[in-house]
Amino acid sequence: MVVDVTQYGSSCDRYVTSLKYYYNKSTLLFGLCCIMSYLCCTKLYFMRAKRIYFETEETKTTRKKGWIDIDMDYTQIYDCFNVISPKIKHGISYQLLFWVLANKTSEENGTDFSIETHRQFSAHSEAICPGSSVSYRSFLRSVKELHEAGALTKIAKGHYYANPNMFWKDELMKRVEMLQLEKKSGDYESINPISSVEETQEEYGR
Repeated sequence: MVVDVTQYGSSCDRYVTSLKYYYNKSTLLFGLCCIMSYLCCTKLYFMRAKRIYFETEETKTTRKKGWIDIDMDYTQIYDCFNVISPKIKHGISYQLLFWVLANKTSEENGTDFSIETHRQFSAHSEAICPGSSVSYRSFLRSVKELHEAGALTKIAKGHYYANPNMFWKDELMKRVEMLQLEKKSGDYESINPISSVEETQEEYGR
């Protein structure tokens, strides 16, 4: 059966118009969706490419390995040496004192001041500083000055030992034993700078 749509007249026209309207509206919505999708993708693209400033801090550990040379020999010098040091006036006397402490003193601080000792000391001075050799007369004067100041204790002619109150080269207990022996025997008692200061203070009522 064939239907004649013309008999419906304007109703059919309205229907067709409505279809066109909704079709155009759907197309518009679809287009809008496409545009929004594009904009979202573009936004995401730019977010991924955004530059962000940052600052970091690193702690580094540096290790060093190697060898060092250490002198294992030593001579102890005690604070009370400061009491007698002003009594030593000549530089050669200081040089002789420290050279003897480093090179000539044996256990229990013993040493001798012979002609051979003078030769060795003068040769050492000349080797370290050319032109600074020491005469035998200056050598003997320095020995006398060190003895009178109390840095050296005299045993016999040419034989001394470094004052154990101020210098020591052996075990600590042996130092105490030697000082006790000195006190007990009374033969070769070394000057004790600490006692000397205390006696001076008592004398002047300080």
